[in-house]
Amino acid sequence: MKEVVPQREIPMQEVLERIHGIDIYQQLVELAKIGGHEVDPFPDMLNLSHFAPSRLSLTSKDMEGREFVQNLMVEVGLQVDDSHPLGIVGKLEGSDPDAKPIIIMSHYDTVPEADMFDGVTGILSGIAVAKAIKESEAHHDRPIWILGVTDEESARFKRALFGSDSMFNGLSDKTIDSTYAEGIAMRQAIVDMGLDIEDVKKSFFDANEIDSVIELHVSQTGQLPENADIGLIEAIAAPQRFEITVGNELEPDTSEYPFSDYVQIDIQGVAGHSGATPMHLRARADGLPPLGEIVGYLHDLTKDINDSSISISIGDISIENQALNKIPGHTQAIIRVSGNDQPHVDSLMRLLNEYIEEMNPDYETAYPPFPDSPITLRKMETHEIVDNSIQFYEHNASSAAHELACGIALNIQHIAEKYKDEHVVGTVGTYTIRDGQIILGVDVRGIDKGVRDYALAEMWKAIHEARAQSVPSVPFEYKVLDGSGDPVTMDGAMVDFAEEVIQKYNIGTVVRTNSAAGHDAMNVATAGIPTLLMFIRDNGIAHNPGGFTSPKEIEKGARALAAVVLERANR
Repeated sequence: MKEVVPQREIPMQEVLERIHGIDIYQQLVELAKIGGHEVDPFPDMLNLSHFAPSRLSLTSKDMEGREFVQNLMVEVGLQVDDSHPLGIVGKLEGSDPDAKPIIIMSHYDTVPEADMFDGVTGILSGIAVAKAIKESEAHHDRPIWILGVTDEESARFKRALFGSDSMFNGLSDKTIDSTYAEGIAMRQAIVDMGLDIEDVKKSFFDANEIDSVIELHVSQTGQLPENADIGLIEAIAAPQRFEITVGNELEPDTSEYPFSDYVQIDIQGVAGHSGATPMHLRARADGLPPLGEIVGYLHDLTKDINDSSISISIGDISIENQALNKIPGHTQAIIRVSGNDQPHVDSLMRLLNEYIEEMNPDYETAYPPFPDSPITLRKMETHEIVDNSIQFYEHNASSAAHELACGIALNIQHIAEKYKDEHVVGTVGTYTIRDGQIILGVDVRGIDKGVRDYALAEMWKAIHEARAQSVPSVPFEYKVLDGSGDPVTMDGAMVDFAEEVIQKYNIGTVVRTNSAAGHDAMNVATAGIPTLLMFIRDNGIAHNPGGFTSPKEIEKGARALAAVVLERANR
């Protein structure tokens, strides 16, 4: 008969008091310096140092971030297993060699020009929890493991969560062969990093050998009520992601026009998380829809003039630091207005400038996140076009393709706004021109699958109708991107347990809510492992250098994590 060991008292208060938010914050700063640049603090940042990192998955900076995490694990005395190409595990063994481990997890990769809290706050908090448990010599039967993974973000490969998917489920050849906008396959990126493809195809963990997994993450939405410190997530929205190709490949326009003016249009949008930021007008300042309105105006203007001697062409549309899961911020277009006489060209330029002047007050009023006069027009010199290799295409076909592409962006925004109270979000996050064709990256999400799919059906209907009415000759096709899926429910018993523990130790107030953004916890839950996702309060800005979480809120989250993990480790 197995000897019954009396339950030991947990020195919980000592463990919690050893966890300090400012220490975790300083580690976040050091990690953010990898691939990052310093950001001037604003008042909410309490004059603390702040960096904006860019560590896209499977890049050299991503690997440096991984090494930073590994060194922290070693410093606190964890046994490190770095054998998997897409993740790293730090192990704190328990007293029962047969007990299944509890895993604390999150991700260390980022989108371009990110906030420094996304993902890594959970990993560094987990390491702080392990350190406090070791220093307090707190008993725990179960092993406690800290897991950091890469490519939670879809910024590089248009496929999110593949690090955790590999470790808990294994990746298919189809997923491994998915590509990002510049045409580099994930398979090639893995090989380029000196990693083994076979290691990512098989799952690293056996679901039957894991007790539970807990992910701690900043909320990214500002959705936690003012009286709530910790969010316990009951369900996570899943994206439907598409790549839409608009128009045909075109030959460069080599026509010589007697008179041409070039202008640069800049829209100062505000980048943010495409899933976590709601569609409410006061929450978003998407830089692409205003440009869509301008493109539509130019297309209509060309038709109204009906003069073959006039050419209005779009040479480039670019979104700064674009990513599939990021709301477009600074968005720019290069436009050429050509004709047989300068006065006619000047007249069209005046009309364009007047239209933009009329737009600015509307966007300032309707969308408060936009700055004053968010849309500007600057006349360019010809040498700027040459120096930057700006390519123009045959203006009728090109103008029609841009009209449809921008119309798609506008329709997705308008219909997602219609369903905003049902927590549907929709974003065209990437706009790429390749040989005259336009490739859009589209991200649509919802907590309720039925509502999300109904909104999607309405979007497609609106897009087809707009095309038929305006540019029926322009072809378009779309493909569903790998990684699209359905919403996932978290383990109800884990949510109940976490709420009970956090209240027991009076760590902070708790609210149950849902997550509009996807998280690695989804892959764990679908593997059949009891899973909990916890949110820390932040300022509601994500995927943007302006995102901020105070040391005080980090401390509450890390202490809540410690209490839940240590209680469960002794059950």
